[in-house]
Amino acid sequence: MLRSLHGYGVIILLTAVFLVSAPLAMAQEHAGGEASLILPDLGQVDFLGINGRTLLMAGLFVCVLGLIFGMMTYLRVK
Repeated sequence: MLRSLHGYGVIILLTAVFLVSAPLAMAQEHAGGEASLILPDLGQVDFLGINGRTLLMAGLFVCVLGLIFGMMTYLRVK
C-alpha cells in the first residue's frame, strides 16, 4: 500500500509544480502582439497572378459550399 501511495505522491508533486510554474512562464510581457500587426491591403497583393482579395473571396465561397454540402449530408443521414 505504501508503494502505491508513493506513486500517487510523485504524480501529485509533478502536477503541483506544473500548475505553479505554468502561469509564471506565461506572465512574461511581450513588446508586440496580434493587435499591433500591420496587414497588407489585399487589393495590392498578387499571388500567382491572382489578386489577394479575389483569392480570399474564392476561398470563402468554397467554405460556404462545403457548409452547404455538410448540412445536406447531415439532413439526409438524420
